[in-house]
Amino acid sequence: MAKNVQFLALTGAGISKASGIPTFQDIPGIKDKLTVEYRRTHRKEFNEAMQLLKDAVKGRKPNAAHKVLAKHHIPIVTMNVDGLHQKAGSGLVVECHGNAAADSVVLYDQRAYYEDAFRLMNLCEESAAIHDDAKILLVIGTSYQTQFAQEFTNMAIAHGWKIVDVNHDAEHRLEQIIQGEATAANKRWKTKKHLG
Repeated sequence: MAKNVQFLALTGAGISKASGIPTFQDIPGIKDKLTVEYRRTHRKEFNEAMQLLKDAVKGRKPNAAHKVLAKHHIPIVTMNVDGLHQKAGSGLVVECHGNAAADSVVLYDQRAYYEDAFRLMNLCEESAAIHDDAKILLVIGTSYQTQFAQEFTNMAIAHGWKIVDVNHDAEHRLEQIIQGEATAANKRWKTKKHLG
């Protein structure tokens, strides 16, 4: 990874669409069924929705966007349950909604893993402060429709992170975007050191 910049990625369903995994917009109504209340009141339909989710991610492979994040060792907070970041080789991944293959999907009215996501942001901030790095949050494949995505991004903005949205064609554009942001951050860092 480039010097003088701390990247962190927030990924949503859009990053995995190129791997053949549909988004919730592609499967209308499934998101509403992934709650504790729905499981309690509609057990059969809940189980069918969970099986649909598992079938959607089964056998899927990481695409170029997943691989680029792994290549650059960028820490990841993901709202996906497909496990593709780990399959691509990423080591530091917080799965906010669990993992379908591991049968550990976190339902929408449970917030168990959200704390880990904010903890990871804090760790990245501490690392950036030690090294005087720029902080860049790559928001990849999310439409900000979930409360968590909004909260996480707003927290990043409040803490001085630059937000870079990559919502279209991430599998072809992400490498170039990371390189461009790293180059710009390095130039700013050198200018700051020269003037300071």
